Amino acid sequence: MLQNSEQNTSLEGILYKRKDRLIQDLKLLYPIQSLPDGMYTIRGIPLPIDMHSLVASEEIISAGLGFVSHLVTMCSKYLEIPLRYRLICNSSRSAVRDDNFDVYPLFKERVIEKDQFDRGMVLLNRNIDHLLELRNIPHQIRSKHPHILSKLLLIFE
Repeated sequence: MLQNSEQNTSLEGILYKRKDRLIQDLKLLYPIQSLPDGMYTIRGIPLPIDMHSLVASEEIISAGLGFVSHLVTMCSKYLEIPLRYRLICNSSRSAVRDDNFDVYPLFKERVIEKDQFDRGMVLLNRNIDHLLELRNIPHQIRSKHPHILSKLLLIFE
């Protein structure tokens, strides 16, 4: 019969493998690819590093950020890492809520103010950095990945 510490170690190993498998499943559901022009895609939807550039339409950016929001939420749940800022996953109309319960859009639309959208992006990036930090990805490595999708790729490694 296994001792308590041996049982705990065995269960922790099983749990770790299960979490890793779930994360790998997310990688299949939300494939992220790097394009030669420095852009990344999630599920085939391109996201520029500068969300205000005219490279992609508002609808494309909104859909891509909806996928990112859901992916970050699921990573948080599977890894049992609470997010700093609550993500409101609503497809291409996702949002993020800060500590003051203010809600910031993670979608582009003409009626959305630029600073509101930018604040939402900052909070989303902070959530991703938080996940990476607790996954023991060093700051030096995280800082070399300015694009949110390149940062998310680090979770899958």
